[in-house]
Amino acid sequence: MEDLRDTVEDILDDTDVDIAGFLIKPEHVKPIGIGGYIGIHDNPQGDIFGTHLASELQVFVEGDNSAEANERTQELIKEVLGIERKELFQSGIQRIILKDVLLQSDKERQVIFSLLFEHLELPEDTEGIIETVPINLALDHNSFELREIISSGFMDGSLDWFDVIDDPLAGSSTPSNWQYNDAESRIEQLSGIRGGPSSPENPLKPGTYLVLKETPERPLLKNFIMRALVSSDDDDGLGVVFRFQDENNFYFFLMDSDDNYRLLGKKAQGEFQMFEIPALDNLRGYTPGKLHNIEIVVLEKDFRIFFDKKLALAGQDLSITAAGRVGFMSRSNEKAYFHKIELQAF
Repeated sequence: MEDLRDTVEDILDDTDVDIAGFLIKPEHVKPIGIGGYIGIHDNPQGDIFGTHLASELQVFVEGDNSAEANERTQELIKEVLGIERKELFQSGIQRIILKDVLLQSDKERQVIFSLLFEHLELPEDTEGIIETVPINLALDHNSFELREIISSGFMDGSLDWFDVIDDPLAGSSTPSNWQYNDAESRIEQLSGIRGGPSSPENPLKPGTYLVLKETPERPLLKNFIMRALVSSDDDDGLGVVFRFQDENNFYFFLMDSDDNYRLLGKKAQGEFQMFEIPALDNLRGYTPGKLHNIEIVVLEKDFRIFFDKKLALAGQDLSITAAGRVGFMSRSNEKAYFHKIELQAF
């Protein structure tokens, strides 16, 4: 328990957020191997034992006002969840997931993470003195098995994989114009179809969606990793949709360079809304004319967006829990380009 506390302290000290304190609540301990026995250590000679410790980490964040408390909370979440997986594994943390954010008062938030800590007990000498050492796991070890659904660039006929759905609330510059560009080997959307205001703080962002058709090879997905290679010679909205049920119920990630924002949002029962734990960056969009990698990791109620391999957003929501379709999104963008899609299911 002491080594876990030291590890957590190091992680929190490395963030740019001054926290008010933290608490670790152990939940259960599980031995690794056969009854905790892993093998024999050669030098010094002795038995190696290992355990998994599942815990709840509660971090308390304060601000001078509600807005500052919210800002510091989002920054803490982004920094903690953005730690490189190799760095976490080397410190003994196999998994860290955002569990909840609670409002303690107008100026204080409680951020709750779920941790899985893994360590070995190695003999320090032949007389049996034990030193606790974190396991250094290889990068390809994961707590979940991933099954590849699709990994492909686009070619003639790729549009047949998708359905085009124009949002009924997108009333300007209709209809959409999705097409395949053979010379560039990419799917393009060339209409400025849009609806709603441009303000980043308003989630009303209807546009047009290119959604993968359900097939036995491409089933509906609930928990998954989606990667997309995108670009735009315009500066307006492009992104992805996921857990898509119908035109009135889906999640989306949208980024806009003209209005400088990246937003995780939802349309639930026909109404565009923010996440229950909001995920908005109103300072950054993307770079027009440049290829960008978008990666979205969806696990139950937790959602993370990685932009060019760096964590960009993290949020939580429980409005749409059923598996759904995934696809692309364009809003007010006459030169939105989509080059590649990868899907892996948990």
